[in-house]
Amino acid sequence: MKNWKKIISWAIVVFIMFIIFYFSHQGHNDSSSTSSALTLKLSYLFNLNNMLSFDSLHKLIRKVAHFIIYCSLGISFYNALWQTKKNNLLAILLMTILFTMTYAFSDELHQLFIPGRNGAIADVFLDTIGGSVGGLIVYLGLKVKKEKKKYLS
Repeated sequence: MKNWKKIISWAIVVFIMFIIFYFSHQGHNDSSSTSSALTLKLSYLFNLNNMLSFDSLHKLIRKVAHFIIYCSLGISFYNALWQTKKNNLLAILLMTILFTMTYAFSDELHQLFIPGRNGAIADVFLDTIGGSVGGLIVYLGLKVKKEKKKYLS
């Protein structure tokens, strides 16, 4: 059963990496069209038309999407490492941060070769923060679980 947990954990990591790659591989028009449609839906759903301009909301949604997908990558990567090698929680957190930063950098580098797209160092920082927050969530959850287990023993 434990092998399945490892396999599924790593499959989730690869799946999230694929999603990131897929969206980064879209040309400018396709990428903008996808996020514009989402922006329109969210602006109507939450009645945001009076609060922010469409362009501001569009940019905000794109940045939040960066954060969320890399937070998900951080959570899944930390979990996969934990399932594979249950040792030092802090070392796994540091590996998670390093991994998400490296993948974010490679993602922005990838976008340099896509027509109409460009790489942005600011996105590397945002993605790294998202991945770090994701890893930190799992780290703190496991830390609390360990302390609770120690307390109940």
